[in-house]
Amino acid sequence: MIKKYDLIGRLRLYSGAILYVYVAMHLLNHALGLISLEAMEWGRGPFLALWRNPVGTFVLIGSLVIHAGLSLYTLYRRRTLRMPMHEAVQVVSGLLLPPLLAGHIIGNRLLHEKFGVDDTYTWVLLNLWVFDTKLGAQQALALTVAWIHGTLGLRRTLMLKPWFASWRPVLFMGSILVPLLSLLGFAQGGREVILRLQSPMWIADVREAINWPGDDAIEWYHDTLDTTLVGMASLLVFVLVARVGRTFWYRRMGLVSVSYPAGQRASITKGVSILEASRVAGVPHASVCGGRGRCSTCRINVDFCNGELPAANEDELRVLHRVGAPEGVRLACQLRPQADLQVTPLLPATATVRDAQSRATYLAGDEREIAVLFADLRAFTKVSEGRLPYDVVFILNQYFHLMGKAIEDAGGRIDKYIGDGIMALFGIESGPEQGCREALAAAEAMGHALETLNELLGHQISEPLRMGMGIHSGMAIVGEMGYGEIMSLTAMGDTVNTAAKLETATKEFHCKLVLSHNVSERAGVDLSRFPSQEIEVRGRTETVPVYLISDGLETMLTDSASASDQP
Repeated sequence: MIKKYDLIGRLRLYSGAILYVYVAMHLLNHALGLISLEAMEWGRGPFLALWRNPVGTFVLIGSLVIHAGLSLYTLYRRRTLRMPMHEAVQVVSGLLLPPLLAGHIIGNRLLHEKFGVDDTYTWVLLNLWVFDTKLGAQQALALTVAWIHGTLGLRRTLMLKPWFASWRPVLFMGSILVPLLSLLGFAQGGREVILRLQSPMWIADVREAINWPGDDAIEWYHDTLDTTLVGMASLLVFVLVARVGRTFWYRRMGLVSVSYPAGQRASITKGVSILEASRVAGVPHASVCGGRGRCSTCRINVDFCNGELPAANEDELRVLHRVGAPEGVRLACQLRPQADLQVTPLLPATATVRDAQSRATYLAGDEREIAVLFADLRAFTKVSEGRLPYDVVFILNQYFHLMGKAIEDAGGRIDKYIGDGIMALFGIESGPEQGCREALAAAEAMGHALETLNELLGHQISEPLRMGMGIHSGMAIVGEMGYGEIMSLTAMGDTVNTAAKLETATKEFHCKLVLSHNVSERAGVDLSRFPSQEIEVRGRTETVPVYLISDGLETMLTDSASASDQP
């Protein structure tokens, strides 16, 4: 069963799409003016065949009434007029369109229906370029506003589609070319009409062919236009007054307090969404889709509620499931609290469409058993002394390239580069056993890669590069962390700290790799032939049993496999 607001959204979307197609065809017809006035009249034929028949007229007028009516209803439903700039542009352009287009519709379609005027391009261009140039400027403005309004709405709908990013340059080019060519065609058509007007015989033939309207038709046009504009203004005033009355009515039902982490607080009437509350309080809050419940970028965590939260509807649940949101997460645009609560927006206000795509559940934050590898170059400061910055950057980039490839080929994920160090994660998706095997394979491959790099740089460095690595496995908090555009998957917790300490321990024990027994046990690899040690790690009460690996790093997995095959 289709919910009320879902039905409203669909009607608004479908009616808007029909009107956008109509406007696009109209503008493309205008663009034919770049060829000739006759080309414009020729293009008008199929355009009228589609739209000026009983079915086409019903669909067009129905879409216009539905879209305009729902726009006013949406304006009424808004609990605050604070909104992002792109939303404000679409709302304002939508309110400007009816009065801007009223004269054009009445002076063409209605004069045609009531008085039999043949509203050809010649008729339109004469009126807009000769008899009333002010109306011509208004029509050009209406054309631009209509296209901007429709394009913003279309973009908001399509931007969540997986294919949109690859097609965006083409769509953007089209959104610029269509109105530009239309305006140029409109101007060229007007210029051609002005030139033809110099012939008295031409204008006489035109007046007869068009069935030029008389004084009674012109008077009817002005009266109808005035009545229409007054009616539009009255509807808008009625909606604004109704908004004020609704606010007073809801205030009698009590206020709800919404608190935010930074101490901001919004007092709202019951029925107002959390997204609207954020705008009332001036709290920056992401909402790529404009609060339509489709993008999920406005999602919040409900930290506390002094009462029962309204249940999420099917549409909200579907969106939350798509992004893998854990329990306690809601869409701010859909949650309309009935009791005081405290919330935390989960995405920065600068969130983009990328944040609205389907995502793995762990990106929102999860505790998983993983393997963590740290690697760091030894005495690289000495190697870089006396070198040009370009040379230092070149060597490091070669090192990062080879090590990064070794990690990724083994199935790991590079978390970050820290100076000349690397942090990598394994087993986030594949599980701890596979993750530990991948970490060991990566360490072995990194040993080979360092040998390759030393051969490549042999004539550029005085001594071979040396590297220390530490690997540990255990529970860690994983998730996408950061701010703004600098967001990345990372891990934190005791496991990460321990892995970092094991890497540091390679200096003390003069070895290439220090890894905990837990890693080899999880990986199912026998490394008992290597020296073992119990080491203390700051912050841990228990010592960590580790293997110290230096000679044999590059073949540790191969040798272990061979040893296990022996009887």
